[in-house]
Amino acid sequence: YGELIPAVFGKRFIVSESMIFLLALVVYVRIIRTDPQTSLLFNAQNTRKLAIAGQAPFIGLFVTAGLVIIHPTLEAVLVGSLVGEIAGLLVIGYIARRLLRSAIYDHVFSALAMFAIVVAAGVTMLLARSGDVLASRVAIGGVFLLVVVAYAGFSLPGLYKRAYGAR
Repeated sequence: YGELIPAVFGKRFIVSESMIFLLALVVYVRIIRTDPQTSLLFNAQNTRKLAIAGQAPFIGLFVTAGLVIIHPTLEAVLVGSLVGEIAGLLVIGYIARRLLRSAIYDHVFSALAMFAIVVAAGVTMLLARSGDVLASRVAIGGVFLLVVVAYAGFSLPGLYKRAYGAR
């Protein structure tokens, strides 16, 4: 890790903890933005609305352009991307609100649970700046995966029973 990034991107490029945390938030919001709303809109054959919602993150491009002029860093680009993804989430949430009504509590609960995991991992990484960075990142990733697997193990059987009426 310590030799690969400078070899690919140059010696001046540094991957900071805040950059990784922002990237994790962007990915989290993108995942929450696309599912289950995309599937619901496809199932309801509302592809026109889905196409409109897919253009909403374009707002982040304008935010990114403004931020990069003020503060030309990769973190500014990631903040602009995050703003765009949040705009997309809000738009698709508004468009799919009637279709998501029956499962809104499950969706909000799972989104907040995963958000708590992302934030906890990010805060832990930001606070653990000293020592072996790679080992701390691998440990955080491992704990994250264990929490996800445990959450899936507890929640999926109940969701399956509710969805399919299995006994």
